[in-house]
Amino acid sequence: MSYTYTPLADYIIDQLLGYQQVNLIKNNIRYMVDDQLPLINAQFARFTVLGSPAWTPTGSWIGGTVVYTGAEKREWDMAYYTVKIALSGAPTAANLTVNLPGSRTIDTAKLMGYDSTFKEVGLASAYDTSASAGYTGMVCYNSTTSVKVMMNAQAIHAGTVYTRLLACDNASPVTFATGDMVTLTFKLPIVEFA
Repeated sequence: MSYTYTPLADYIIDQLLGYQQVNLIKNNIRYMVDDQLPLINAQFARFTVLGSPAWTPTGSWIGGTVVYTGAEKREWDMAYYTVKIALSGAPTAANLTVNLPGSRTIDTAKLMGYDSTFKEVGLASAYDTSASAGYTGMVCYNSTTSVKVMMNAQAIHAGTVYTRLLACDNASPVTFATGDMVTLTFKLPIVEFA
């Protein structure tokens, strides 16, 4: 098998001759083109990120005590996100929301759910180091550019039946402090990827 490498704008094109699969490499991120478009056209409408490029999320908890880390993976019109929020002190007194990267917009026509409060798009977990307790919850639609975190009111180890979800804020489901963390995994339909 032979390969050709042809520069196109600031992408490196990696095409396996005799096949329709094309890989694009930009900033050490490898993309696989899903459309079977000729290279001459160079208008790649759909592609998949192979691997999960790092991204530094932002959200409603701010300050030097909050560190956001995250990754985004694209597949067709969907984006898959993982976010970790680590605390080295008390976060801002606010309901926890996380903003999407760049100019991403949620395609609300493709979301399903009961109402705007419970359009679930993923899972959330929180860990309270002082009590060695874990909490579970949901990541829900918040706005066309952000998601919100809803947490169960009881700790996992408490053995209770969970009956309600509360907005996750600096004091719910626990009073967040040094060493605590919140992790999120969610997927969203993205307008710009359609």
